[in-house]
Amino acid sequence: NVTNLDDVAPANLIFAVGAGGGGVAYAVSPATATLVPGASVAVSVTMSAAKGAASGDHSAKFSVSSGGTELAHAVVYTLIK
Repeated sequence: NVTNLDDVAPANLIFAVGAGGGGVAYAVSPATATLVPGASVAVSVTMSAAKGAASGDHSAKFSVSSGGTELAHAVVYTLIK
């Protein structure tokens, strides 16, 4: 979950995740949200791997931004054996 901890202004947030590569793709849902102070939204990052995806490590950056400023980020990781 992502929560607006501000006590005054609504937050217009954009959620993004890198494309991946090597037959591994990532997606985020929802892509945007407007949260009043104290409100939360559940954000999901999903991974799909094509048959025959390259084995090994795959990663992408997940980020939360508002007004062109990155507020938070994390790495999403997949290991294909």
